Amino acid sequence: MSSSSFLQKMRKAQLEELASDLDLSPSGQKKADLEILIDSFLSQHPELSTDARVAPFYKRRSTNELSPIKKEQVTADVEKIAKVTKRRTTKAFDELTNSVDDSDDV
Repeated sequence: MSSSSFLQKMRKAQLEELASDLDLSPSGQKKADLEILIDSFLSQHPELSTDARVAPFYKRRSTNELSPIKKEQVTADVEKIAKVTKRRTTKAFDELTNSVDDSDDV
């Protein structure tokens, strides 16, 4: 389970302070473990979204839930718009076809 970018950008001391404010026990844990602990706690407690300290977590989380849908729509639109490019004919081929056309006129 990965944690949010909001938590990943925080320093370990900030994560420990936030964990203790949320009544979690941050003692002796690695930074990645703290991120996962806080992420899972905040995911289970959406009522904390009004708290200014963790509001960015919920804001980014709500936009991340919408992103995959947007990405799929954009790629589908690009596939519809993509044009098939034709290879440019060479001058030698053009001259050859012109000389054949000229000989037909005779």
